[in-house]
Amino acid sequence: MDEKHRPNHDLQCRDRRDFGAKLVEKIAQIGAILHHGLAALAATHPILISNLRGKGTAIYIAFVP
Repeated sequence: MDEKHRPNHDLQCRDRRDFGAKLVEKIAQIGAILHHGLAALAATHPILISNLRGKGTAIYIAFVP
């Protein structure tokens, strides 16, 4: 396929790169919000949640049986 049939190729590649960068930033923001909320919940209910660890969306929660 020649260049005249792919006029938006550079724009599409740039848009995908921007989307990927924004996606990582958004996941980090959501992970921080999630961790903050779970930490507050663990502080108010220590009988239910014994351990909260992690960063971003990789969070470990230990519930008390």
